[in-house]
Amino acid sequence: MYCSNCGKAVLPGAAFCSSCGRKLPNGDSISQYFRIGSYLLGVKLPDTEGLTEFSHTEYKTLGRQFRGEKDYNAMPVTFLSRKWKLMLGTVDGQLYKIALRQEFQKEAEAKFAADDAFLYCATALGPPTTQAVGLFTWDACDGNIVMQMAEVDGTYALNLFLTSGCVRDFR
Repeated sequence: MYCSNCGKAVLPGAAFCSSCGRKLPNGDSISQYFRIGSYLLGVKLPDTEGLTEFSHTEYKTLGRQFRGEKDYNAMPVTFLSRKWKLMLGTVDGQLYKIALRQEFQKEAEAKFAADDAFLYCATALGPPTTQAVGLFTWDACDGNIVMQMAEVDGTYALNLFLTSGCVRDFR
């Protein structure tokens, strides 16, 4: 096994990289705990019915990272007993990214939702691998999850980005 941060070899079963100190994934998998509606990372989308492919403007704003990439807006989904806006990223039909977003007018509501999301991620995958103000990352054996909190002009946003480890194989 190799550290995804510095690329150095690490001992089997090690919790931290001895070269750079980064916490290593513990073998828990995103797919064990994070089925979002009917969507599961790493699986081919059965069809795109009900999905709206990104507009030219959305692609221009958000970009494309991979050859064969198509991104979609999906119907809102319930996760952690809340409605979330949902975007999906695919390459050749394979789901590699699930992006969830909630917006709040009150900071207290945003904090409550963020606490729930953090607790769910930490219970499923352990403590975050990395963290900064408003940004937490959990590495897992099959990808990662990034939780981001932000405030712009009095609107509070909570984002969860689930990314499959299959991106390592994309070009």
